[in-house]
Amino acid sequence: MKKAFGIICIMVILLPYFCVPQFKVKGKTLGDLKSELAKMEEDFKNNQNEKELTEEQVETAKQNIIDINETISDINNQMIELTDEIERLNVQIAEKDEEIKKIVNFLQISNGEAAYLEYTFGAKDFTDFIYRAAVSEQLANYNNRLIDEYNDLISDKEDTQKQLEEEKVNLSNKQKELEVEIEKLGNRINELESDAIDLEDALESQRQIIKSLEDINCKDDEDINSCGDNKLPPDTAFWRPVNYGYISSNYGYRSYWLNGVWTSDFHAGVDMATDGGNNIYAVASGTVASITRYSSCGGNYVYIHHLVNGQYYTSLYMHMRDIYVSVGDRVTKDTVIGTVGGNPYIEYWDSCSTGSHMHLTMFYGRVGVDYYAWGSSYYANRVDPRVLVNFPPLDSSFYDRTTRY
Repeated sequence: MKKAFGIICIMVILLPYFCVPQFKVKGKTLGDLKSELAKMEEDFKNNQNEKELTEEQVETAKQNIIDINETISDINNQMIELTDEIERLNVQIAEKDEEIKKIVNFLQISNGEAAYLEYTFGAKDFTDFIYRAAVSEQLANYNNRLIDEYNDLISDKEDTQKQLEEEKVNLSNKQKELEVEIEKLGNRINELESDAIDLEDALESQRQIIKSLEDINCKDDEDINSCGDNKLPPDTAFWRPVNYGYISSNYGYRSYWLNGVWTSDFHAGVDMATDGGNNIYAVASGTVASITRYSSCGGNYVYIHHLVNGQYYTSLYMHMRDIYVSVGDRVTKDTVIGTVGGNPYIEYWDSCSTGSHMHLTMFYGRVGVDYYAWGSSYYANRVDPRVLVNFPPLDSSFYDRTTRY
């Protein structure tokens, strides 16, 4: 009875395995990598198109600022002319006012003694005086009207001045807005240029990896983990990449002086200050995945794929002076893959280095195979090298590749 019960229990446990269909998960193929490359190329094209459009926006904004400056200059000239006209009208008003005073003075005198008539006006008779008095009154009224007209003109011109001043203020504010917009657009261009450099390097890495798989006769529909002779040499541990050095920077956020500017950023690896020209070794057995030369930030650098304790990893060596390996080469911990660079007076194209050192970045998975060398997956799979490689504390030295700290 117990035996029968045991058989029934076993059947119940195994039943799902017979009833539920089993699916074999297909690995990534060379064709998949080529599709990803095509997508990256499209991203790069979009990046360049956006950069061109942004640059056009910058040029348009700059031209708008030039136009505004010309308009402000015209306004300043108009305001100078208006000020001159107002001053001229004020002079004319003063002159007319003086004439009116003289005429009024005559009228007052004309009401006095007859003796003043001939003296003041030389009137021959009273009729002549009346005529002259009437003309004087008309002149006074005419001058008064002129003064009123002049005052109206001054008022109009002052109103125009105020309008021009307001327009000038509005244009100045618009100019400031355009300057802010140009700054933002400039920052966006810098971001796009940075992305373009990353994308361009990633594209080149992908092309190298695809070519290396084609060189070992992998087909588009074959699993890249088993096609051709694509098995990574296994290893069991990681060693430091140089024989001696000083830990000058850790993985994580940091602040430092770069080319005379106080800079803050996220440091994606561990820096080992050491002599320029010092040998660089692979941190573990593996295969050279891709090589980049003369990058504006990183200089010469090499990606290597590893299989350590059954898990895939990638190591990245940056700021190299010399590179002694080629894509597809198999390496061990004793393989010298190149030499240390990073001297800004020698590797002048490498703007992200202030002195000779070895920069090591580590990744989970195979960069360019499990995910390409750009984007969220790339950044998500970066790991602090200290998790995998033993290093002494920050600001400490080491004198071999294996001593544990």
